[in-house]
This record gives sequence, structure tokens and C-alpha cells, in this order.
Amino acid sequence: MNIKRKIRMPSLRALADVSFVSVAGALILLGAQAKASDTKVLDEKAVIEIIRAEIARDPGFVLDAINKHVEQQQALERQKQDGQAVVARDEIAASAGRPFVGAEQAAVELVYFFDVNCGYCKRLDPAMRRIVEENKDIRVSHREIPILAESSRSAALLSNIVWQMFPGKYGEFHDALMANQGSLTDDILEVKLSEVLGATDAMAVLAEASNQNSEIMKKATKLVQENLSLAEKAGVTGTPFVYVLQNDAVMRGAGEDAYDQLLGFINAARSKK
Repeated sequence: MNIKRKIRMPSLRALADVSFVSVAGALILLGAQAKASDTKVLDEKAVIEIIRAEIARDPGFVLDAINKHVEQQQALERQKQDGQAVVARDEIAASAGRPFVGAEQAAVELVYFFDVNCGYCKRLDPAMRRIVEENKDIRVSHREIPILAESSRSAALLSNIVWQMFPGKYGEFHDALMANQGSLTDDILEVKLSEVLGATDAMAVLAEASNQNSEIMKKATKLVQENLSLAEKAGVTGTPFVYVLQNDAVMRGAGEDAYDQLLGFINAARSKK
């Protein structure tokens, strides 16, 4: 008896599209269906020939199945990481003594993890500024995590020192660094610092940054290290990462609809109150 003729075989692409994401999964289903329909079961050689014929006829289904599998795994991983952020919520919310822009007493608070050398952060930053400018009840707390370059760490330390010494200039300094096209260098950092603070105050900040025994420098170093540790604990695997405290909403990356997405999170958070 010709098993192949008697059993109506679904295409492997259909199997992959419905629930299977690998050739192995498709093989198992084919074998099981054959066994259920007849006492004779396709042997290994016959199954391999079927698979080879199907791949020759439609090789794209393998890539489609693999891509679908990767997408599913990435979605599951993001869901797991978002859960880590919710678990770490109290630590994310602990913003006392840390830099922020926007309202001091805020109805909605966004916690923003970023690296000043991150291209996606630079893309997101105008949307973050617009959110603060247009919504006077919003605060964006900054958790700078220097993960991309040594200059990222230098920038994070300087920013935290500026926050301690000249908090009214912090937002302007942040904007100046984020507006820089390309990677930052120590020379560029010093130029931006002087442009924002003036030569005298910039020298004062640099003096603190060069003194490892300075209490201001020690605090800046501690804050940066705490940010890095929290990012790992909260499942922040890259930048930018935004967490909305009032409704546990999470945004990873910076799509073209970032502003609308953030505004939607904010409006949803307001409606919960």
C-alpha cells in the first residue's frame, strides 16, 4: 500500500505556519498522522525524501519557520524582561538625589535609562523633551547607564556632578550631549561643559571629576554604578529603556511613533489615578 497516496499530507509550510517552527516538528506530525491512518508508518528514508522534495519545491518555508520561531522567542524574552522591571519597580522608583527634568511634584513619572553615545537614545531624546515641554505634570527621571564607550562613563560622571553642583544647568548639559552627532570624546565633553556652564564653573566641575577623594565624585560614581546594577536586575538589556511608574508600562528602543507611544502610556497612567 502506498502510504503517501492514502494519507492526505498537509504541506510543511502549513505545518510551520500553524504551530511548528522547525523541520523536526513538522516531521513528528507527519509521522504521527501516518501512524494514525494506517498500520504502516513512513520509515526514516521515506520521510527524508518527502522533506527534501518539499524543500526543493519551496525552500522559503524553512526560513519563514525559523524567523517565526526567533520572533516568538524574542517576544517571550521581552515579556520575561518586562516582568523583571516590574519586580524591581521600587528600586526604579527610588529617584531621590538623582537627576531629573520636568515637574518636581509629578502626576506621572517616566524613568529613562540611556547612554549618551546611543544613536537610538539620540533619536528618542527630542520626543522626551517634547513630552516634558507639553505636559507640566510629567517628570522624567534619568538613569544614565554608560555601556557603549569609555566616554559614556565620563559623560555620566560629569552629568551627575553637574546635577550636584549646578542642578539648574543639568537639563541643558544633557541636551547638549544628546545633540552631539557621532561619538563623544573627552575633548568634546569639556567643550560642551564650557558652553553650558561657562569656563569658570566648567573648571570647577572638572576639578571634582579628577579628584577621586572628592565627596561629589564619590557620590557620582556610586550613582552610576547603582544605575548599572539596577539595569541588569530590571532586565534592561539595551538603551533607550523607559519605564512608567504609575502603570508599569515599558518602552524599549525608539520607533518613529515613540512620542505617540509615550503619550499613550502617560494618558493611561493619568486615567488610573
